[in-house]
Amino acid sequence: MFMKKRKLLAAMLAGVLGVSCFTGCSSEPKTEEKPVITVWCESANESMSKFMEAFKSDDFDVDVVYYSSEDLKNQVRIALASGEAPDIMAANTGEFFNSIMTAGQALKLDDYAKKYGWKDKVEESYLDSMSKDGTLYGLPLQTQSAWGLMFYNKDFFDENNLEISMYPTVAEITELSGKIKELGKQPIALGNMDMWPGMLLFGDFLTQENGQEMIDALNDGSEAWDDSETVKKCLENIAQLGQNGCFQTGFEAQDHSVAIESFVNGTSAMMYMGTWWLTYVDGGIDNLDFEYATVASPRMEGVEVSNSAQIWCNQATFVNADTEYADFCAQYIDYLASDEAAQAQYEGAMQPTFSPDYNDNKLVIDPQLADSEAFETDYTLPRVNYMDWNFATSVTEAVEIEISKLMVGDTTIDEAVKEIQAVAAEELE
Repeated sequence: MFMKKRKLLAAMLAGVLGVSCFTGCSSEPKTEEKPVITVWCESANESMSKFMEAFKSDDFDVDVVYYSSEDLKNQVRIALASGEAPDIMAANTGEFFNSIMTAGQALKLDDYAKKYGWKDKVEESYLDSMSKDGTLYGLPLQTQSAWGLMFYNKDFFDENNLEISMYPTVAEITELSGKIKELGKQPIALGNMDMWPGMLLFGDFLTQENGQEMIDALNDGSEAWDDSETVKKCLENIAQLGQNGCFQTGFEAQDHSVAIESFVNGTSAMMYMGTWWLTYVDGGIDNLDFEYATVASPRMEGVEVSNSAQIWCNQATFVNADTEYADFCAQYIDYLASDEAAQAQYEGAMQPTFSPDYNDNKLVIDPQLADSEAFETDYTLPRVNYMDWNFATSVTEAVEIEISKLMVGDTTIDEAVKEIQAVAAEELE
């Protein structure tokens, strides 16, 4: 789920070796050993972890192993390559899961999807990214997180007569950041040490005037990175924000989890973040010391409502094609696709779940989000995957590096796009 969370959870939750919990076990002596299916997943919130581990079956047990987001990706790659993968696991959609489907490492799920009615239980819009040649290989069973919002400390803004537009331009943010620093606070909380926040900021600028068609064009080479005025315009805006002091001091060397904490504790007046940051507030949103409000991410001149939005369920839950227990795996996945699972997911994350029925009938968004025009509008726009999962790994890394250099003035736009295009061209060969 959560979704882009690939490095945030690593600081909070399970480490490289994972944490394993058995489910379906009983304290009563067993007369016969039951099969055990192994599940690898991203570290879950307490509510969802309890649900996953509460599964009971007379036929089999389940061993759930939790990893941080980045560690899960690495462990899945290694396990699949070695032929020692678990029965059920998750992989980010885009290049990673495409390679798994192409290699025949994921079990075909069409028959099970029909048997259990899975396509009616999950958001259908994500299924194409988990299918190949019309065959379904994965299910979107994580929350749907919106990226690209600006959160601000409304109490601080009100006390100091500061104003911010619902669709603030880069120029407005630059001027506002100067005022905030004069008042003794840091401006935008953002930590780009791991570079993915900068990549998502690039995605927010790219989707303001473009959608999936531009991403596809950059991927297939019909739009060259160094010839694209769109790409250059996005990078110019990022450079302006970074070089004009709009981010907290030391942002280039700080983890984004540190940046979130700086907003939560009142050090920073604003924060660039996705909707899942509320899980960082100890004791829940009621324990936050100030009222927050939400506006759109920084806008390029002349843009208000974006063409599309980075909102995605960007992990595919799939079954190992070599499992000995395909039917048992399907039973457990159906358990994870239930209304009860959606309830547990929502209780832990306070975000839209994988279930459209649950979202329509039972979801209650925090009022401070629900009252935001920017938040409401994002969920009506065409959706694209988070930008750090839309390109080949080598290209993503090249873009991230060049963005981090642009933010601190260590390169120029022309030099940056030249470096990115060289990597993209090599990837296409």
